[in-house]
Amino acid sequence: MHKLSVVIITFNEEGNVLRCIQSVKDLADEILVVDSLSTDRTVEICKEAGCKVILQPFEGYGEQKQFGVDQAEYDWILSFSYMNYHLDFCTRHFKQKEIYCTYRR
Repeated sequence: MHKLSVVIITFNEEGNVLRCIQSVKDLADEILVVDSLSTDRTVEICKEAGCKVILQPFEGYGEQKQFGVDQAEYDWILSFSYMNYHLDFCTRHFKQKEIYCTYRR
């Protein structure tokens, strides 16, 4: 089985990030959080949940996501940009092979 990195980009998401992490924890071999210098407890929560956290000033959504992909340990990558959508729905459909992730060579 291939190993999976999950990349989550964040900024001041202390109210949502733990639910996001918990929803992918069973899928991921690595959870990498690219945080845009949050001023709340986002980084602390992510570290407590066992995520690898990298601080990166926000340069745009595409740039943040690509930065996370470049930092990911594994070649199979599932990337989330926003916290306020239903990740349980996405995770369920990913498990049913209805959501695809990126393969990096």
